Amino acid sequence: MVGQVVIEMIYDTLDPDVPEYLKPPPGVRWHRQVTENIGVRALVSRCYEVIGMAKECRDMHELCDKVARHYGRQIVQFSLSLPLPAEGE
Repeated sequence: MVGQVVIEMIYDTLDPDVPEYLKPPPGVRWHRQVTENIGVRALVSRCYEVIGMAKECRDMHELCDKVARHYGRQIVQFSLSLPLPAEGE
């Protein structure tokens, strides 16, 4: 789950060409692909920006919303309907 949050808040908010350039070959993890020559400045800068936003947030949900709004992403919330329990349960 942490990896998905990092991808959503960091990699997905970079310019579209940066993550594509950083994308490793199959079987290689993202963090092992980054070097001084391949987008590290953009990546480090984005990390510091998100850390700065995190300092002002009370919880992870607030941080995710703030990051999404800041980087121009649409916030969508889905609803899930469950059947009511039968009487006596």
